Amino acid sequence: MKLEGKVAWITGAARGIGWAIARAFGREGAQLAINDLRPMEEAASQLRETGRPVLAMQGDVTKAQQVKEMAERIFRELGRVDILVNNAGGGLNVPFSIVDMTEEDWDRVVNLNLKAAFLCCKAVIPHMRKQGKGVIVNIASLAGRSVATTVGPGYTGAKAGLLGLTRHLANTEGPYGIRVNAVSPGSIMTELLAERFKTYPPEEQVKRLSTTPLRRFGKPEEVAAAVLFLASEEASFITGANIDVNGGRYMQM
Repeated sequence: MKLEGKVAWITGAARGIGWAIARAFGREGAQLAINDLRPMEEAASQLRETGRPVLAMQGDVTKAQQVKEMAERIFRELGRVDILVNNAGGGLNVPFSIVDMTEEDWDRVVNLNLKAAFLCCKAVIPHMRKQGKGVIVNIASLAGRSVATTVGPGYTGAKAGLLGLTRHLANTEGPYGIRVNAVSPGSIMTELLAERFKTYPPEEQVKRLSTTPLRRFGKPEEVAAAVLFLASEEASFITGANIDVNGGRYMQM
């Protein structure tokens, strides 16, 4: 049990990558605090099958007051936060071109993918400092390492910013025993991507798969495995790092 006795807060955990991370953490012994904008009953019920406690909260991580209230509830009911996974994010349904984007479009995407991580980090880091240890894993994106191809510039900019925030916090919080790392997924076959992929004609499907050397999409469980590694003591001397989980679509060493 790699996370036995640990309390983990995972944002955006109702489905997809966040749900896969929560399930992996539960199987490894963590007590779970999960939140999402969506209703959490079904996700929480399935996660409790791991036999671990699950605190499910519906809330908006782009709103400072809601983040504060969720953090206070976790500390009140579970006593601590050892691991924070900033998973909430997405390109949202906004125009691809910056010419067509409104200021509101930009703000929505940047708030969800960058501001939310800032708010959640701000809520837990003072407590982690007192504990003398803690782990934060930010879910970035291939877009932040390169460029988004299906969503707009707000997503690319926000995910690049999230990688910068990861490096900065790794530097400032390291002396307090807090490790901060990132995972950057490529094309992962979540429910959302599966629905979109079905609408593409066969030749477009082949074209999209051909951009990845492994010739397939990733699985949420494969992202979760990287996050689990960074959250565990197996990565005890790793901070300020990023793990690319993209099937070779973007390579930099």
